[in-house]
Order: sequence, then structure tokens, then C-alpha cells
Amino acid sequence: MASSSSSSTLPSGVIDKLIVPLNPEAGEQTEAGNYFVANYPPFSFWKPEHKEAVYDVLNSPRPEDTNLGVYFHVPFCRKRCHFCYFR
Repeated sequence: MASSSSSSTLPSGVIDKLIVPLNPEAGEQTEAGNYFVANYPPFSFWKPEHKEAVYDVLNSPRPEDTNLGVYFHVPFCRKRCHFCYFR
């Protein structure tokens, strides 16, 4: 895990290594319709011990040849449909 004293650029995909895989034997499934993921990775995968590594990634400079894309979804409906998870 990266430390906050590191001054070098962290490798691409370092946050992906923080994700804990699901355990199907424990009833954890990713079938369509059993949950809604509004962000990736889902908040349930983040652990307090990952916080320092995430800060390191966010505070490290990006490679010059890397573009940044950000997607914001703002629900605009007056009423929530029965299938919608946005509140």
C-alpha cells in the first residue's frame, strides 16, 4: 500500500487493487436486479484502511498524456419511480 510520504506518481489502477472480490459462497452475488450501483467501486467495498491510499492517488500528479473524464448524474424528476434508487 502506498504511503503519504511517497513523492512519486502512483501506478494506474492502484485503487482497483483495493477492491475486495465478492464471495458467492457467503451469498454475495452480482446478478442483475439484486442491487443498484450508483458509483464504482460501490461504497460498500471501501474500507477505512484504504483511505490513505485513496488520498495518495487523488493527490498524486497524473501522467501528462492522460485525460480526465468526470460524469455527474443529477436526477431531475419531480417524483421517484418505484425502480429508481436515487432519492
